[in-house]
Amino acid sequence: MVMLSIAVEALGLSLGSLLLAIALAMAAYRVAEYFHHPRLATVFLVGAAAAALVSGVGKSDFVKMVCLFAALCAVMLFFAAPDEGAPSKERGARLPTVNKEKP
Repeated sequence: MVMLSIAVEALGLSLGSLLLAIALAMAAYRVAEYFHHPRLATVFLVGAAAAALVSGVGKSDFVKMVCLFAALCAVMLFFAAPDEGAPSKERGARLPTVNKEKP
């Protein structure tokens, strides 16, 4: 019975922290998208995780796992978020073309 309670606690801790980290990543992306810079979501996530770890809140195992999962989400968001300097079809930008005329 003790082993079952330990397994349920570990599962709840892992799934709960993962879900909270995903919710934080979605919120950070929405805020960054509002400012038209989606890659800033990574800065928001890493900043929130660092602030939580540095403050007294970071002593909890739940907070430590949320910060770990938030850092992993920040890495994924960095590669998934569109680059604001790159031309995209949504903004109506066109890629440069080379005129190939036959002589």
